[in-house]
Amino acid sequence: MAAGVRARDIRATLLINALKRLQNLHPAPLPDKMAAFGISGGVGDGLKRLFMTHPPLEERIAALEAASD
Repeated sequence: MAAGVRARDIRATLLINALKRLQNLHPAPLPDKMAAFGISGGVGDGLKRLFMTHPPLEERIAALEAASD
């Protein structure tokens, strides 16, 4: 049992670290000239949230951190 819990904690830590690295590589918001090609609105607003294939990295990291506590 303890080995399984430890393995789950290690996996969560590895996933958190990987997501944080991705977060550091994530491009800055689109410049005003390019905004027309993106879906505008805040992360939690309207169509942008509806068409997301994954939750934002911040939410994914927070969920993993909460689950590993």
